[in-house]
Amino acid sequence: MNKLYFFSELFNLSFLLFVLGLIGIFIYSKNMLITLIFLEIILLSLNILTIIFSFYVDDLVAQLISIILLVIAAIESAIGLTIIYLYSKNNTILIKNFYI
Repeated sequence: MNKLYFFSELFNLSFLLFVLGLIGIFIYSKNMLITLIFLEIILLSLNILTIIFSFYVDDLVAQLISIILLVIAAIESAIGLTIIYLYSKNNTILIKNFYI
């Protein structure tokens, strides 16, 4: 199998995931939790793209950027879990109902 063909297939996968995430964010823009899930899909597509670029150029900087993107995705997942916890505790996600 040709190396360039493999990269083009992964690039198509990354582009498809990115477009799916954008469409999902525009369709479900009122639900914050589902918007965070689609933002995770966008970050996954960017992560795949940076790894493809890293292998194609034979550079380690893109792999470091990929690790940074994974950290950002983990932080976003923690925010989503916090939203789920607050919803289960108070049965609402409205910001005005929470006091610090």
